[in-house]
Amino acid sequence: PTDPAARAAMAAEAPDPVVKDGFSPVTFATLSDFVYQTDMNGRLTPESSLPEEIAKLDNTAVAVSGFVMPIEFKGDKVSSMILVRNQLLCCFGEEPSLNEWMFVNIDPPVEATMDVPVTLFGTLYASPDREGDQVLSLYRMQAQAMEAIR
Repeated sequence: PTDPAARAAMAAEAPDPVVKDGFSPVTFATLSDFVYQTDMNGRLTPESSLPEEIAKLDNTAVAVSGFVMPIEFKGDKVSSMILVRNQLLCCFGEEPSLNEWMFVNIDPPVEATMDVPVTLFGTLYASPDREGDQVLSLYRMQAQAMEAIR
């Protein structure tokens, strides 16, 4: 959208995660509150590092809210997706930074929920996933459940 008000609405953060026993709520505001960038060749820039508070979340049960971009389906349900911090990053061509999205596998697969924020519940892996010198992703999740936020 070219209308500034419409773009601002899409850039709004997803609401805080739904609270559920056994899962610590984590927001993209926390996950992306530091510089973590790569150069044009996918190599980390010198100032990029994972803060200790984020590194401590590795392999923990969390609830994270965002917007879904389906990647893979099993039948008519989504089994893998990208979760992004706002709609502008998922659907309207603005490329997110590495710390503004996560790759998610979910089992059992879920309905494709688009254009509304969701909370995913599962194990977060907060560490660079590399192929050689290139960073492919910073966050990954093995999710067990998803709830739409209305």
